[in-house]
Formats: sequence, C-alpha cells, structure tokens
Amino acid sequence: MYLTLFGFSLLGSAANAAPWAEVDAIWAPDASGQWKRVKSSGAAVLVEETTTEVLSVGFKLEEGQRIRTTQARVRIRLHKKGQLVVRPSSDVQLTEGGTLQAVGEVFYSVEGAFRVQYRGVEAAVEGTQFTVGPDSSGGEGVEVAVGEGRVRVASQGDSVLVKAGHLTEILPNSGPAPALVMNSSAKNAFKGLRKQLGLPSASVALLSTQSVGALNGGWNTGLRVQGRMRLSPGLRVVAESGLSSDLSYFSLHESVGLERVLGPVSLGLHTDVRLGEAVDCEGTTGLGVKIGGSGSLRYRLALPHGIGIETQMRLGYDSTLSGELGLGVSFGS
Repeated sequence: MYLTLFGFSLLGSAANAAPWAEVDAIWAPDASGQWKRVKSSGAAVLVEETTTEVLSVGFKLEEGQRIRTTQARVRIRLHKKGQLVVRPSSDVQLTEGGTLQAVGEVFYSVEGAFRVQYRGVEAAVEGTQFTVGPDSSGGEGVEVAVGEGRVRVASQGDSVLVKAGHLTEILPNSGPAPALVMNSSAKNAFKGLRKQLGLPSASVALLSTQSVGALNGGWNTGLRVQGRMRLSPGLRVVAESGLSSDLSYFSLHESVGLERVLGPVSLGLHTDVRLGEAVDCEGTTGLGVKIGGSGSLRYRLALPHGIGIETQMRLGYDSTLSGELGLGVSFGS
C-alpha cells in the first residue's frame, strides 16, 4: 500500500511538471496525397499578433495561444484535461476552461469540465468525446456530434443535452435542434476518426482493494487487474481477475460485465465467480465456488499520456452481501 501511495505521489509530481498543453502529433499529406505523421508542417502554425511560427511535435503551448491549420491535422494534449485534434482548415484558441473555435472542425477527447465556443454556440461537457464543426451541408450552421459521455449544447438562450451516439445541428440565430441518433455512416465516421488518430479503444487498470462482508465483518486486502474494450459510444465490456486475503485464507475473483461511461464516471454491472475457502454443513473446510453479481461506480482522474488515477466502489452478492473500495492506476482510455 505504501508503495502504491508513493507511486501516486510520483505520478502527481510528474503531472504538475507537465506543460499546460503540448503538440503530440501532426499529420500532413505527402507528394502522393497520402496522409502521414510528420515531425512538423508549415500547414500547422502558432498564430501570434503579427507573426506565425511553425508547429512541431513536442511544441509547448500556453493558455490563450492560437493554432491554425490548412492541409494538416494536429493532436494536442491538454495537461490533466485529455486531448483535442484540430482538423484541416481550422482555427482554434486555447482558453482557461476550453477552446474558442473560429473556423473548422475539432475532435475532443477530454476529462472534467470543458467548454467549446463556436459561431455563438457553446458546448459544455464533463468529460467526453465529441466533435464541433460546420453542419453537414457545409453552411453557416454548427454540428455537435457526441461519441462518448454527454454534452450540453446552448445557443440563443436554448439548450439541449446530447448523449453518446447522438448529434444536434444549430442553424444561425437559432437554438439547437433536438438531438438525433447518429446514422450508421456518422457512427462509422466517428469510429474511423478515432482509429485514424491513434486513439486507444482499450485500457487496463490495476487496483488495490479493501473489501468487507456483511456477515463476518472482516476486512480483506486484495488486488484486481481490469481490461476494458470499447464496444460502442459510451459502452465498454469489462473483464477482470483478482485475489483477496485476510491473511488466514485467500480467494480468487473472476468477473465479466458491461460498463456505461459518463465522462469521468462509469457505472457497471458484472457477473462474478469467486473461488475460495468454504465450510460445508458438516463443518469441513475446503475449496468452494460462488457465483454472484455486482454493481460498480468508478471515477477516473486523467493525467497526461493516457494515464489515470482511479477509485472504485463495488457492491456485490454471492449468497452474502459484500462491499469493496479500490484505488489504482489505468493506462489507455
């Protein structure tokens, strides 16, 4: 446990030393028109009052700075906030709590409170993946499409909540239209964008746990390893393996379930199998198998480079009621 806390302290120190934002990747077309990752591109620049500066991978960015692209895509990592990808022919300024888009389209994968302003439209989120850009007709309207989490979109005094797998369009001088389910082509485009930009569709987590049973009241110390795979916007399958012990006996835990992602918070339902010490009706001690179910509530605090600190609460039943608290680290998203 002390080593775990020490590790978290090191992670926190590293996070505090990180820049406010940093250029993480740049894509540009080569002579044949194929898009490839490059170290720098004259089609992606930092815009100052009277000058421009070519961006390169590793370029440190500060709050208030403005990025413009022509034939290039730029992925920017935001300290403790996640990342954004500025698409070609876009202009965006980094603000204290979000961005100010002048033109173009930006893909966001962010954690915690975040606001995007574009053409009089404001999108407020609490950790999610979404895009903000021109409407499907390429006119003066705005489209907000949500791939994960929820986004509150406001314009002209009206607002609408857009959930994962939905989108809304806002015409000039109008409030946002009711959210509609993305059609298959829009969903495939969103999935393709994630893959194209190298965003992970899976993650792994290591959690140190403390659990207590409702009957015996004894505390067990344990360890869980979780693997998560993204199935669709806002939905993941979770498989995990672990063990727990009260120093007199130990038990193995296997679990599989589904998890709903709502920004930094996740809600899960799991089927559990526990192999451990059991006492039969004659008082003989041996190995026993218990099958049950559990529900979980997890919160993830994002750090740079896909690392997160997680805390999890779990309530389960397999002939007895049990509760569990977990704390650990995750890699991926």
